[in-house]
Amino acid sequence: MRLGGAAAELVPTRLGRVVVARIMVFLTPLAIGTVFLVGSAASSRTGSAVVARTEIEMKQFAVGAAALLGSVAHAQSVDFARPTDTIRLTHDVPSTSALTVEVRILITGECQPGYANAIWREQKNSLEHKELTVCRSGVSFYLAGATDIVSTDEVPVGRWVHVACQQAGGVARIWIDGSLVTEAATTSNPIPSVAGSSNSIGAGLQNDLQVVPGAICRIDWIRVSTCARYTTTSFTPPSECDLLPADSCTALLFTFAESSAESELRNLGYLTGTATIGAAWLAGATAPTLTASGDDADADGTPDGCETPPCPGDADSSGSIDGVDLAIVLQNWGAPSAKYPGADINADGEVNGSDLAIVLAGWGACP
Repeated sequence: MRLGGAAAELVPTRLGRVVVARIMVFLTPLAIGTVFLVGSAASSRTGSAVVARTEIEMKQFAVGAAALLGSVAHAQSVDFARPTDTIRLTHDVPSTSALTVEVRILITGECQPGYANAIWREQKNSLEHKELTVCRSGVSFYLAGATDIVSTDEVPVGRWVHVACQQAGGVARIWIDGSLVTEAATTSNPIPSVAGSSNSIGAGLQNDLQVVPGAICRIDWIRVSTCARYTTTSFTPPSECDLLPADSCTALLFTFAESSAESELRNLGYLTGTATIGAAWLAGATAPTLTASGDDADADGTPDGCETPPCPGDADSSGSIDGVDLAIVLQNWGAPSAKYPGADINADGEVNGSDLAIVLAGWGACP
């Protein structure tokens, strides 16, 4: 397509049939002239499949699959407002030579006194006990038979923080926001596993008897990996916009992207299965709340800081304006379809020449 008064002729192809559409476009470097559409369709809209639409649907399928894997940023978290709030897991993390437990957390309350402030714990008896506790005064990471490593560095309050604890290669470490705050030599290798352990996020059980209060906080996501995730003294921690990989060593990954009406949470790690919010397995157990993270002013489910700037004309949100977007406009000429409301580029209630002009004017990669 040439700019500056040149005429362009487009011939989109259907499988088995041809739609001929001549589009006369008059463009200048400063403005768009008048756009005329003179065309005829040799087949009905319900005829054979359209190559462009097939491409669009394949892209949508890929996006949908990524969402199911928890690989997309979302503006939702789980709010543990009471020390009795709990999520019951039915998983046993297998015996492993390395373990990394990490969480993106917002501290919202004071530290609980004594043996409390649980974020994640898995315990059956004295042979298996894994636990991460966090509050504003520090972080504790415990594995049965190993050194109980503790950081007294304060955890920042009033903002989201990444906390990672790891045991690998005979060393236990704690990082806060990607900075190593403490490490110590340790034992217990491999890290044991006992079938039928009590596994929980938030409040849990000590020796299957005593209730351990949970931390007062909000959690964006939590991941337990049977490998050493981090090998340096400092790193850039995952942000709210980063895609968390559910790779071969991700045993547990909860992103809390479910509807607030749901009580079952999907584990996106290789142990699969679900977890139950507020399961009545503890005396006085209560349910934390799935809630918006507070950084989604337009309420579209994606954190505002993670959204791609608007690109008028990119009807399929692919990052560029091309033949696929043009096909969407042409196939939905008239009132916008329910499947592709983005065809009404200027949102005036009708797909027409104005929308076509926007697509043609913005042709190419989005800024």
